[in-house]
Amino acid sequence: MEKKESPLRILYVEDNNFDREIFKKAFQEAGIVSFITECTGADEAIRFLSTDASHFDVAVIDHTLPGTKGLDLCKKIKEEGICLPLVLLTGTGSEEIAVEAMKTGIDDYIVKGSETHKHTLAQRIVKAFSHHEKEVALKNAEEKLRLLDKAFQTTNIGMTITDAAGKIIYVNPGQLKMHGLSREELIGREGRSLAPPEMSRPMTAKEINNLKNWSRDSINIRSNGETFPVHLVSDAVKDESGKTVAVVTACADITDTKKDEDSLKRANEELAKNNERLERFQKLTVGRELEMIKLKNEVNGLLKRLGEPKKYKVGEGTHNING
Repeated sequence: MEKKESPLRILYVEDNNFDREIFKKAFQEAGIVSFITECTGADEAIRFLSTDASHFDVAVIDHTLPGTKGLDLCKKIKEEGICLPLVLLTGTGSEEIAVEAMKTGIDDYIVKGSETHKHTLAQRIVKAFSHHEKEVALKNAEEKLRLLDKAFQTTNIGMTITDAAGKIIYVNPGQLKMHGLSREELIGREGRSLAPPEMSRPMTAKEINNLKNWSRDSINIRSNGETFPVHLVSDAVKDESGKTVAVVTACADITDTKKDEDSLKRANEELAKNNERLERFQKLTVGRELEMIKLKNEVNGLLKRLGEPKKYKVGEGTHNING
C-alpha cells in the first residue's frame, strides 16, 4: 500500500450523508492520514477549486449529484485547466461510464458498495494521487528536456556528452560546425580526439568520478588539421549511487578573444618601449640642461673674480645674455 507522509488533502463531492461517513471511515481503518473537505454539489466544488486548487491533492466525485453528473463535473474541471487527479465513484458499474471516464482523463473509476470497495477505497485514491504526481513530474521533465534540447540545438557553444569510458554519445550542431565534422564521424569516438594528439590524455576512472565543474583553456583541432583555442567546462553526470555515468562538456571557440588579448599585449609592449624611450630622452635632455647651467655658473664666477659683471642669468633653463 502506498502512503503519503503528509495528510492527503481530499475534496470529496458527495450529497449522500451515509456515503460520506463510509468514505471517512475507510481512511481511518486504512490508517491513512487525510484532511477531507466535503461538498454536496458541482457548483460548490467548482467554487472551492476556482479559489485555490492547490489546497487539494485529489478530488473524489460521486457520479450521481443534484442537477448534474459527476462525469460532467470532471469534464468541467478539465476544461477549466485545473491540474488535479480525479477519482469518479458510482453506485452501479457501467461500461459506458467507464469508457467515457477514461476518455475524459479521469485517474480512477470506482464502483461503490462492494466489499472490495470498502477495503481498497482509500488505497486506490492514494494510488491515483501518486500516479498523477508521477505523470505530472514526467511531463514537466519531458518539457524541460525539450527546452534543453532546443537550447543545445541552437547555441553556438559546442556540447558533447561522453560515457564513462570517454566515448562520445551526443554532440550538438554547434560542436559539429566548430570542428567541421559530421555526427557520424564523432559518435563513438573518444572525446579527447577533438584535441591534438600531443595534448590529449585519457582520464583515469578516479579522475572521471571526481570530476566537478572543471573549467580550463585548451587547444582543439578542426577536420582540416587547423588548431584553435577553446575554453572548456566539463561536469559529471552521476547515477543514484553517485557513480559517474557520463560527462557533459561545453566548448567555446575563443579565437577572437585570444586575438584581442594578443593585440592588447602587443599594444602594452609597444607602450612600454615608448615609455622607456621617453625616459631616456628626458634623462638626456635634463642632463644637457644641467651641464649648461653648470658652465654658465662657472663663467659667471670667473667674471666675478675679474671684477666683471655676470654674463648669464641662470634659472628655469633660460639662455638670455646680458649685453
